[in-house]
Amino acid sequence: MVDAELDSSVAALSSIAHHPTMMAGDIRAFYEVARSQAQAQHEWLAVYLADDSGTTLFRTTAPFGAPGGEAADPASLQQALSLHRPVVGGVAR
Repeated sequence: MVDAELDSSVAALSSIAHHPTMMAGDIRAFYEVARSQAQAQHEWLAVYLADDSGTTLFRTTAPFGAPGGEAADPASLQQALSLHRPVVGGVAR
């Protein structure tokens, strides 16, 4: 059950990662796509986007342009950045 939920979340995130707004680098427009996806996924708390240096670009629990704050799980973020693939980090409810 948990594996299926994680696989579903990874598939959804991979799908929005290839959205035309993201591919065009339009972070403001992509925020709206991510926010809609986060609202549709009842088990998600938010979508968090960081650049390749780990700098927060947005989190969908805050208005676009709000200070990003720290990553909730910086170790997993660094692992994902170094591996260039999805990583399952700490799970919060």
